[in-house]
Amino acid sequence: MSTPQKQNTQIGSTNTEASTTSPVIPQAVFKELHPDAAKLARSYSRSFAESLILHAKSLAEENNDEIVLTNHIKSALEIIRREPRRKRWKDLTIFVSSTILGVSAQSFVAEILKFGAVPSTGNIIAALIYAAATLIAVVVAVIAIVK
Repeated sequence: MSTPQKQNTQIGSTNTEASTTSPVIPQAVFKELHPDAAKLARSYSRSFAESLILHAKSLAEENNDEIVLTNHIKSALEIIRREPRRKRWKDLTIFVSSTILGVSAQSFVAEILKFGAVPSTGNIIAALIYAAATLIAVVVAVIAIVK
């Protein structure tokens, strides 16, 4: 009677009777690509490569280097990886500060106009709060746009 071979179920290891030291090839590797999917993937790859090289060339130019070095490529890759996160954060910051600006500026003007009424019904504390919110919203929006 032979002893059953111990199956290794860890990712990256084999559980067949062959060798327990060679990695398992995921079945997804053998999936075929539809011709349109392959064409789109090549297009995305080309676009990514062009963007990476352009960023790297810009970095080399900024550093006054005569040629594009591997550190330029690595730095360009980091820039490309960070861009979507930074853009989302920037867009969200601009949206929120613009919303606050719209609400606070309108409320500030409405509160100031109340001071012109007879008798005056304006609230100085509310006017100051609206003014401060307006100022903060403008500063945050400008910083987000400039950054």
